[in-house]
Amino acid sequence: MGENTVASCVVFKQGKADKKSYRIFNINNIIAGDDYAAMKQVILRRYKKIKLDNKPDLILIDGGVGQLKQAQEILQDLKLDIKAIGVAKGKGRKAGLETLININNDELQKIKLPFNDLALLLINHIRDESHRFAITKHRKKQIKTKNHSFLENIEGIGNVKRKSLLHHFGGMQEIKNADITQLIKVKGINNKLAEKIIKSINS
Repeated sequence: MGENTVASCVVFKQGKADKKSYRIFNINNIIAGDDYAAMKQVILRRYKKIKLDNKPDLILIDGGVGQLKQAQEILQDLKLDIKAIGVAKGKGRKAGLETLININNDELQKIKLPFNDLALLLINHIRDESHRFAITKHRKKQIKTKNHSFLENIEGIGNVKRKSLLHHFGGMQEIKNADITQLIKVKGINNKLAEKIIKSINS
């Protein structure tokens, strides 16, 4: 997902979301856009310490043959006998046109289910929930990064003054809404620094 790349893992039990078991992964040290490397990293981190009595019956991989092979390779390396299938997007990325990918003993199977098939509807619901969870976390991370860098990039505003500002106003949005007279009430913030903060907000 571009900068601050994240991947999600959602869990469903008996057809219902088990949100306490959801996981988000910050993808590190890969070339941007390398979906295969991202997939391998997520599967490794998610399942390397999983307890045998807590392993899933099935892993749905959001992707086609390539992504599925990467996931299967890691599962084999971890000696985990867990079934994984790929969910490849259909033409025009329209819901109901997905192809299920299964690789068994190097034999590739492509399965098309009717658009109103209950199994496919559940799979699409799980995939959409995974996307929703990832997007929500990604946006929160972007906002956090943006807010963090907003004060860090102002010359003369160090860690102590940042903490003072946050303590005084209660949050980043409140700082952005403040005027100079409000800013200079914070310990360590003079007119010059207040003007820098206002300038940074408006830039």
